[in-house]
Amino acid sequence: MKKTGIAAALCAALITLLLCIMLLYSAHRLSAIMQQGGDEETYDRNYMLITDDPSAFLRSIYKSGVEEAHQNGDVLQWVGYDSMVDFNLEDEMTIAAAAQPDGIILDVADDKMRKELLDTACGADIPVVLLMNDLSDPGKVSFVGLNNYQIGQLYGMQAVSALKSGENTISVLTRKAGDEQQIDLTYTQMVRTIDSWASDIRVTITPVEVSQDTPFDTEETVRNIFLSDELPDILICLDSVSTECAIQAAIDYNQVGNVAIIGYHASDTILDAVKKGIVLSTLEVDTDEAGSSAVQALDGYLSEGRVSEFFPVSGKMITRRNVDQYLTKTEDTGGEDGK
Repeated sequence: MKKTGIAAALCAALITLLLCIMLLYSAHRLSAIMQQGGDEETYDRNYMLITDDPSAFLRSIYKSGVEEAHQNGDVLQWVGYDSMVDFNLEDEMTIAAAAQPDGIILDVADDKMRKELLDTACGADIPVVLLMNDLSDPGKVSFVGLNNYQIGQLYGMQAVSALKSGENTISVLTRKAGDEQQIDLTYTQMVRTIDSWASDIRVTITPVEVSQDTPFDTEETVRNIFLSDELPDILICLDSVSTECAIQAAIDYNQVGNVAIIGYHASDTILDAVKKGIVLSTLEVDTDEAGSSAVQALDGYLSEGRVSEFFPVSGKMITRRNVDQYLTKTEDTGGEDGK
C-alpha cells in the first residue's frame, strides 16, 4: 500500500509538471510571436489555432491567418507547433483554455473530438470559429469552409470528363473520422452530377473509408487500392494527404495512366503531378481566403456580438490546361515553406 501511495504521488507530480511545462510553452510561444513584430509590444486580441492537420495545406491557411491578424493589430498562434512535447488535442485545448485567448480557430477532422473541444472552449467562455470541418452546434461562432454542394459538382464534372465507353468504376476516398454529414453532402452531389451527365454510361461509385488511427493509415489504404486486382478507373481524393499518397502509389506500382486521379489542394508535389499527367485534376482551395476569413469572423463577433454563420471559401479545379499559372505562382512565392 505504501508503494502504491508513492507511485500515485509521483504520477500526480509528473502530471502537474507536464501542465506547468504546457503553460510555460504557451507563454513562450506568445512572447516569440510578439517579438517578431519588432518594436510592437501590444496587441488587441490573441487568437489560437488548434488543429490535427500538419499538412502544407493547413500551414498555408495559418500563414494567411497570421497576416490578417497582424494587419488588424491581433496575434494568431498555432498551439503545439514547434514543440518538443508531442501534445494531443486535449492537451492543446488545456493550454488554450489556461491562456484565455480572445478566440479559438478549431480545425479537427474527428467530429466527436471536435464536439468535445468545442464544448471545452465554450465552458471557458472562449468563442470558437470552426475551420474546414463543420459541426451542427449552437456553441460555434461561425464556420469557414467549402460549399459542399459546389465541391461535389466540381468533382463530379471532373469524373465525367474522365469516363470512357463501357463500364467505369470510381473509388472515392473519404475520412472515416470526418464529419459524416459533410461527406454525405459532397458525395451525394458528386453522384448526382455524374448520373445526370453520364446517363448512358455504366458507372459504379464506391466510397472507401480511410481510418486515421495512425499516420500510416491513409498510405496503407491507398496502397491496397493500387495493389488490388480491380484497380478503379477513377480515384477521387478529398484531402491533400490521400492525394499525395495516390501520386506516390501510382509511380511505385507503375500505374500512371491506368487510373485517373482527381485530387485535392495545390501543393508543389500535386501541381507537378498534374503537369506530368499523373493527376488528372486537383481542387484548389483558396487558403488565403480561408485563413483571413477565420480571423475576420472572430474579429466581427468580438466587435459586433454576432457574425455570419458561414464564410464560404472559394474552390476551383486545376488541370493541365491551367496548371502553369499556378506553378508560376508557387515559384514567385517561394513555394510552401511552412509556417
